[in-house]
Amino acid sequence: HVCFAAKPVTYGGVERIYYMGGNGPHSGERNSSLGLAVLRRDGFASVRGTGNLTTVDLKVAASTLRLTVDVFTDDAYVQLYSVNDTRVDAQQIRANVTDAQVDDLDLSSYLGLYVHLTFQLRDAALYTLAFSSESAVVH
Repeated sequence: HVCFAAKPVTYGGVERIYYMGGNGPHSGERNSSLGLAVLRRDGFASVRGTGNLTTVDLKVAASTLRLTVDVFTDDAYVQLYSVNDTRVDAQQIRANVTDAQVDDLDLSSYLGLYVHLTFQLRDAALYTLAFSSESAVVH
């Protein structure tokens, strides 16, 4: 009947969400419990499966692309397939990564322009993508 959550807290490299819930109406008698949900950093929502995913138009704000990805089998991967329908040679990401830079990809010729990106997924989940020039943090 009722569920309330606190603001997520980052602790030990994971996101913690403390929440409480009750099995009765808000203004009536009920049993209540406190719970904890633990999520990986940047792991709130993903697109998961096998197939192609094309983004809406995005403004390229830096020359590198960073991704948060989970893979679920030995032959799983996520790969940037094309920029504005032009095929690119970008590495396949074959491991769970958080905010990892896509190596061998230079987007400097697109800086300030709007592009759509197409990703190829094979038994994998794509959580986040960002244009950045910061060094990679891989977990």
